[in-house]
Amino acid sequence: MSNSKESDAAENGEENGEISLLEDDVQVSMKGQYPEINFSKRVHELTKRSMSLTIIVTSLTCLSHRIRVMRCYNA
Repeated sequence: MSNSKESDAAENGEENGEISLLEDDVQVSMKGQYPEINFSKRVHELTKRSMSLTIIVTSLTCLSHRIRVMRCYNA
């Protein structure tokens, strides 16, 4: 049985850390010299959320490293 967080993630197109796109999420236009790809607002929000989690983890990792270095320096 899955919890509500997992079911919410599946409904929003996020499962196992991957983003699932729906047919309406991507529009490709061949007008002009180059193909133009447009993503729905939903895709932009999912990407933004995914990137913010990456930034938080990276920041915490850097902070943890700095604390370890300061402890070694002050010891």
